[in-house]
Amino acid sequence: MASMLRGPEKLVSDFKKRGNSAEELLELSCNTQVITGAAIVHAGADFIWIGEPTLSSGSISLEPFKRFIIPCLKRLVKEIKSHKIKVMLHVCGNISDRIELLLETGIDALSVSEEVDLAEARQIVGEDFCLWGNIAPASLSSGIPSEIEEEARRCIEKEWGKTEILFCVQDVELPPKHPRQI
Repeated sequence: MASMLRGPEKLVSDFKKRGNSAEELLELSCNTQVITGAAIVHAGADFIWIGEPTLSSGSISLEPFKRFIIPCLKRLVKEIKSHKIKVMLHVCGNISDRIELLLETGIDALSVSEEVDLAEARQIVGEDFCLWGNIAPASLSSGIPSEIEEEARRCIEKEWGKTEILFCVQDVELPPKHPRQI
């Protein structure tokens, strides 16, 4: 949310130049998300899905990610889970270097984009953790069912037999004219 309010480039710059103001904006964003999460739970949600489009290694380096983002995510997840509800997280882009840190937040499931090697991610999260995602939006936008099926099979082959649940879903960017077969 903070990157939406400030803009991703400006927020990353703020981490370097104006740490306190960046922390204040993150705190405001976290407070807002905690209140929103409570309202969603009160409305009857079974789980809460957090989508973070700007937390990958291509958007923010590891040091400010550890210093600024992880504490906010930990607090948000803890507050949401205090309502006895599961929390799922999706971060766009390559998060291979920060999967372990994301697990420390207490999330119950992690969605990874196609840029993350699913087998490597499984090694990091362990056998009993719900790992999902990894379908490329480009595969869905092709509209060719055989290509979509092949992409799903690729995910299943990397995961088969390693967990009871595997969701093969696209990244958050579903193409505007996706095929009906999906």
